Amino acid sequence: MTTELKHVEVVDAELVDDAPAAGAVAPHDPATAAVLTALDHGAEQHLKDIRLKKTRGGYARDWALWAEFHGWLAERTNDPLPLTAVTTGTLVGFVVWLDEVKKAAPNSIDRRLTGVTVTARSMGAEVPHGGNEGCAHRAQAAQARPRAAGPRPRPGRRHHPGPDPPDEHRHCGGFRTGRRRPRSDRTPGPGHGRRCGRRCSGDRRRHPDHGEHPPVNPRFGGGAPGSTARS
Repeated sequence: MTTELKHVEVVDAELVDDAPAAGAVAPHDPATAAVLTALDHGAEQHLKDIRLKKTRGGYARDWALWAEFHGWLAERTNDPLPLTAVTTGTLVGFVVWLDEVKKAAPNSIDRRLTGVTVTARSMGAEVPHGGNEGCAHRAQAAQARPRAAGPRPRPGRRHHPGPDPPDEHRHCGGFRTGRRRPRSDRTPGPGHGRRCGRRCSGDRRRHPDHGEHPPVNPRFGGGAPGSTARS
């Protein structure tokens, strides 16, 4: 295997722009600036109008919590802040207040923060980007922290034990049928009274109540008073 040296020609060149520089952008004249401002306001109003009613209501509740937080903060600093004072400190303090004072659910803190920032921007306030990052870390820490175990949830229908036979007969009007009910009939739940009443009415039709002297089949050696049994 042999290698051969190839001679190449080196050319000195200079990079140039494809197009001449446009220079500084000229400012808009007053008429153009007025049209652009009107379009911006129209776009903001359009975005507000197409927003869902449930979302608007949620943002209003988030802003009410923001106002409550400012009142709580003014009691401790003796210096009330305007609601449009959206800084990194106020946003992180709002998240800490929701977590430790209001005991809000960790997965709702981020949603509250979004409602506050969207409403503040619509009022002309500038929301710092670093504040959102700090609040996100604080919300993640709240979600990762285990909370104290509260009361256990109420068990569902499948976990309820069935009633005892005396309770069963009390629900059926005291009429004892002498047989066990299926568990689906003995388990309280939707339709329990309807199922039990339907069974009891069927038992009464098969075994009517004749008072103190129930009829007896004559073929078994008995009969009702005034009747004659065949021998």
